[in-house]
Amino acid sequence: MIWGGISIVFGKMLFIKKEKYAINAQVYIRDILQGYIEPLDGDYTFVQDGATAHTARQTMEYCRENGIDVKTQSPKSPDLNPIEVIWANLKRKVEKRRPDSKARLIAAIQESWDEISFEEVQNSILKVKNERAKQVIEAQGEWS
Repeated sequence: MIWGGISIVFGKMLFIKKEKYAINAQVYIRDILQGYIEPLDGDYTFVQDGATAHTARQTMEYCRENGIDVKTQSPKSPDLNPIEVIWANLKRKVEKRRPDSKARLIAAIQESWDEISFEEVQNSILKVKNERAKQVIEAQGEWS
């Protein structure tokens, strides 16, 4: 399982679980929310996709009880999700390394993630905020 998070303030974070890993609300709360999101300081909104573990009642209650302002990204608007820009960039970088085993794939993912600069993260967020949102509005909600 791989989870990534980005912010215009803190940059990026990556969680890789190398062994077989079943993700459910309890695991998501423990490994992602408690491990990565809760320790963040400041005022932020946590945006996540609609995966079952992310939107489970237990997860949403946990967020509410712990003051995590959470929004769920529309599955019909991936072009408005800045991390999709980062995932596409990561995929290109990993493919160039041509990993030929699971261990090399994991190493390639981590190395490629480490190459993504703070500036790239900021640019992906600003691009969505300033350009893509405007394009979607101009296209009246259709693909931009």
